[in-house]
Amino acid sequence: MAPAQATPTTFRIPADHPSLPGHFPGQPIVPGVVLLDHALAHLTRQQPGLRTTRLSQVKFLHPVTPGRLLTLRLRTGARGDLILTLLDEETAVLEASLPAPEAG
Repeated sequence: MAPAQATPTTFRIPADHPSLPGHFPGQPIVPGVVLLDHALAHLTRQQPGLRTTRLSQVKFLHPVTPGRLLTLRLRTGARGDLILTLLDEETAVLEASLPAPEAG
């Protein structure tokens, strides 16, 4: 397993994403599951051997409006777990922990 990424990745959830109609009319916010799905998809593209089928913990910290530039950061925690943080500017909007990779 490669070490956690050193360079953050950025992406946006577009205003025309199919999850947004009705969530919430007049003031759309991106559903947390969409944020998590996009973050994990970007992460597995960067680290193809990484298994993301189990999360130890997920926290949705702040709502995100469509079109915002989000930054994905990954670091290794004290117990070897991987800590994924999604930021909107400098505000953490999502944190998730993936169990430590198994030694191969």
